[in-house]
Amino acid sequence: MAPNLSKREDDENKVLPKIISGEAPLVVVLSPHLDDAVFSLGGAIASCTRQAGKVTILTIFAGIPTRLPQVGRHFHDKYNLPPNIVTLRRCEDVRAASVVGAQTVHLNHLDAIYRHRDGDGSFLSMRDVLSADMNMEADLVSDVMQALTNCAAMLHADIVCVPLGIGGHIDHLITREAAERWVASKSTHHTVLQFYEDFPYVARATGDWLYDMTSGARPLLIEASEQDWKIKLQAVACFSSQISIMWSGGLSYEAEMLAYARRLPTEVQFAERVWQREIERDQEA
Repeated sequence: MAPNLSKREDDENKVLPKIISGEAPLVVVLSPHLDDAVFSLGGAIASCTRQAGKVTILTIFAGIPTRLPQVGRHFHDKYNLPPNIVTLRRCEDVRAASVVGAQTVHLNHLDAIYRHRDGDGSFLSMRDVLSADMNMEADLVSDVMQALTNCAAMLHADIVCVPLGIGGHIDHLITREAAERWVASKSTHHTVLQFYEDFPYVARATGDWLYDMTSGARPLLIEASEQDWKIKLQAVACFSSQISIMWSGGLSYEAEMLAYARRLPTEVQFAERVWQREIERDQEA
């Protein structure tokens, strides 16, 4: 459900393409997995780079597993995935980023379906992955935050875009939490933190996620040209391994992305939305 926007907020929405595109020397999009950034913000990224902006897509959970826990084996068997699927997905991501004009960085943290955990064991099913307790992931949040700190020179960005966490996937929530902590710890460079709507989860979400996950933030619409939208769809098409999984029936990815865009509170045909709020910085940072 879209919020009711005041005229002031509507005017602010129309300014964002200038902020996120040509006037931003560097935009970093933190992507939990090897597709989330392009699925969710491909139009904005294409618009930014077309107007001489610089975008880096940094994927957190792009590590290559050496063995498969139960949920990983089940996922591979269900979708007949090859043993080297993560390597193939990295190649897909590089190709997709090239289409939208972005650079890529792949970190080596393992996707939730590949993680072995001490004590209480690994995730047993995708249901566990989508309803995991963040308190159990405190060490991993710290590890991801440290990885972002180690990338500080590259992440000297005007805008950092992170997932809202719609859908509850634990890797998306970890990415958001680590990014919020990292930005709060910075003192030498002011970085605007924006939260993008995780696609396709946002298109399939039910309940009051909008108000539960955007408290204290204001919506900003990124209007894409027809050219930018076509570029986005070309980039999405690079993720053939994921399209066959995520759009195996019902709407095509083209139709579902367009339906989502048309639900946003704007008169243009192609758009994406982010949410922006101030992050309170650590006093000792």
